[in-house]
Amino acid sequence: MTEQGQEAGAAWKLHAAGTDAELYLPYTLNELFTQMQKALIRASNQGLLTNPIHEILARLKHTPKSERRRAESGILGGDKNFQRVKDGELKYFERNDGAWFDFALTLKESPRLTLIAYNFEIRFPEGFAAKFIRFDLNPPDHANEERGLRAHMHPGSDDILIPYFVMDPLKLLKMMIHEFRVARPELRT
Repeated sequence: MTEQGQEAGAAWKLHAAGTDAELYLPYTLNELFTQMQKALIRASNQGLLTNPIHEILARLKHTPKSERRRAESGILGGDKNFQRVKDGELKYFERNDGAWFDFALTLKESPRLTLIAYNFEIRFPEGFAAKFIRFDLNPPDHANEERGLRAHMHPGSDDILIPYFVMDPLKLLKMMIHEFRVARPELRT
């Protein structure tokens, strides 16, 4: 393992233990974006996602550093879907079992890539036990940090927050693609 990889691994362990406010990722912003793009395209080619490749390329976006927080950039995967309904106007990634998801990342690159915040939400077809599952990492200045809930998950309700460990965004994306599968055929759309 490279020295940079060892440093990133050590920072990750400190962050997961709650002893560090920043999480350093072992790749650059462009590398993370490319790896996420490859994972989505591979899933489309394998039939796990129903989105054709041109939709994946259009829905996965790298946002420039924001005006409010000049050092931060983002990766967006689809549109936020607050109503949690399939809407032809909104862009999202749809799985072959009828579930659909989107995500957003806030990152800082100076000089190493630092994970600031994320949310990954998967929604399920009508009749599934949970309406959605969302994994959140709130920014360091968020009120949830004081409650020890900066990293948490919502299992089907915005009002329920369960403490959860910070995850590598690439691993979370792969969870959205491969896990939480709708097993009963009558629930597939």
